[in-house]
Formats: sequence, C-alpha cells, structure tokens
Amino acid sequence: MVYIENQDPLFTKGRLVDALNKNDSKINKLVQSISPDSILNNNEMEIINDLQNKLRINPIKMDLRNERRTLEETKINVGGDPARRFTLSMNNTLIDGTRIRIFVPFEGDPNLWYLLPSKYRTTFPFGKTNTNDASGGGELEVSYLLPYDEDCRALWIVV
Repeated sequence: MVYIENQDPLFTKGRLVDALNKNDSKINKLVQSISPDSILNNNEMEIINDLQNKLRINPIKMDLRNERRTLEETKINVGGDPARRFTLSMNNTLIDGTRIRIFVPFEGDPNLWYLLPSKYRTTFPFGKTNTNDASGGGELEVSYLLPYDEDCRALWIVV
C-alpha cells in the first residue's frame, strides 16, 4: 500500500470552467470602471494590454526535462491501515520505509493544479505546489511513502 503525506488532492477545489466564467464576468466591470479621461488620454492598445494583464490566467507549462526524483529512508505511520492491525494503538505505529519524491518545475498559475479541468470526476492524484512568488511558477511535488516490506521498485519505474 502506498501512503500519502502532507499533500492535498489535486483538481478538487473547484472547476476550471467556473473559474474561467467568473473571470469573464469581470470584463464588463473592468471596462465600465475605465474613466472617460483614461480612454481619451491613453491609446487603445495600452488600455487593452492593461485589461489583458488584469484578466490573464497563465496556463501551466510543465518542465519535464528538469524533473527530479529522490529516494530516502523514513519512518511511516501505518497505524490507520486496517491491513496492519497488529497493535492496540492505532494512532502512531511507525515502521521503516522509503519516501519517493518527484519534483516537476512548472510555469503558470499554481492555483490551476486545484481546479478540475473537465466536468467528469476521476481518481484524484495528491500533490503539493511549491510556488515562486516572483515568477508565477513553481514546482509540483508528489510524494509516496512505502513500507520496507513492500516493493517500491515498480512505483519508481512507473512514476
């Protein structure tokens, strides 16, 4: 069994179509908020560029060539696993295991990782975004914990 640690399910905090529709509804308000003086004193392209910058949603672009993977020894809490009920204490049963972490750099809006891209549901992956505030991108981190008594080589190859 693969254990997940400190990660949120991706694509579960809303639907992409709803976020795009909400953004579209802002257009009319933004255009109406432009003062007549601003329209007369600025050229059309400056106004359009300003509106585009306020409404832009930068799509995610993953940099798979710079993906990194790490493998490290760790302790795994298997207390909540019903297949491992070998102790009366279900809260904190630690065993030796392996942590596999995958880091994929990306550019774009990190909030898009949490929006469902279509109307269909799926089994959601887990992950966490480490963002670069200045560049608008960051790194997606996916982490798996595997007990030593389970073979992690297949997972290492697949992911």
